[in-house]
Amino acid sequence: MTTAVPAQAEDFASIIRLEQTGPGRFRNLYSDLDFQGGHMFGGQMLAQGLAAALATLEGKRAKSLHAYYLRRGNVREPVEYHVENVRDGRGFSTRRVTAVQHGKALVEMLCSASAPEQGVLDHQDACDPGVPGPDGLRDMHEIAADPAFADCREAALRLTPMQFVEARPVDPERLLRAGGGGPAHVWLRVPSLGPGSDPDTISCMLAYLQDYWIAIVPWAYQPRALTGVIPQVASLDGNVWFHRFVASEWMLFEMKSPAGVDTVGLASGRLLDRQGRVLATAAQEVLLRDL
Repeated sequence: MTTAVPAQAEDFASIIRLEQTGPGRFRNLYSDLDFQGGHMFGGQMLAQGLAAALATLEGKRAKSLHAYYLRRGNVREPVEYHVENVRDGRGFSTRRVTAVQHGKALVEMLCSASAPEQGVLDHQDACDPGVPGPDGLRDMHEIAADPAFADCREAALRLTPMQFVEARPVDPERLLRAGGGGPAHVWLRVPSLGPGSDPDTISCMLAYLQDYWIAIVPWAYQPRALTGVIPQVASLDGNVWFHRFVASEWMLFEMKSPAGVDTVGLASGRLLDRQGRVLATAAQEVLLRDL
């Protein structure tokens, strides 16, 4: 059994490639970039934990996951994923996944999966028709280099995506400037995944993407810009509901913060393809402390 340090992933598919070390036991072979001072990106743990759960299922697709972040992970060390079979029904299955590092739990997660089934439901909330497409929008590198955002440059650099994700915010002013508030939109894509991606890979990608950007949205509702000292931000939990398994080159992440009290804000969002179909819905409680 190897305990080698995970290699730096070369593409998104590498991140969810796991080594099975025993019944219901998995270990990551690759990790994301070290872009948070050694702290592991929460989306990596959700994507890998979901991949571990799906590896114990056949013929079923992810329906939802509900996770609590308990401790920060070290991106330079391997993570073990322990999968417990909670229930297998005719239609639905449930798995409990614990992400463990050095004997301590980092994440506790419940995953639900079900067999594909045709039904009578086909509806969703309307999309905002005024949101422009990604073509012509600037990415975060360009925004960070813009002198107009010099006072927010540190925050813009922290929001600059990892190597596998390209992000083009529709309204950077709303996210970076004081009192922006209201719903925010950003276009995201993972260039290394093609149109032939399987449903398991798509669901893991959605679990990964929904943890990017959403945690900062409650701060954008406050009357101060992301200048000077950036607040301490930590996701407390992560919840994802999967609706469609469509490989879309660009996905629109609609985000808002329905409420925020004291140090905890609620953030929610939807990931949609370019045709406006909802792929996944996400919600998090986020801890924000002004340093």
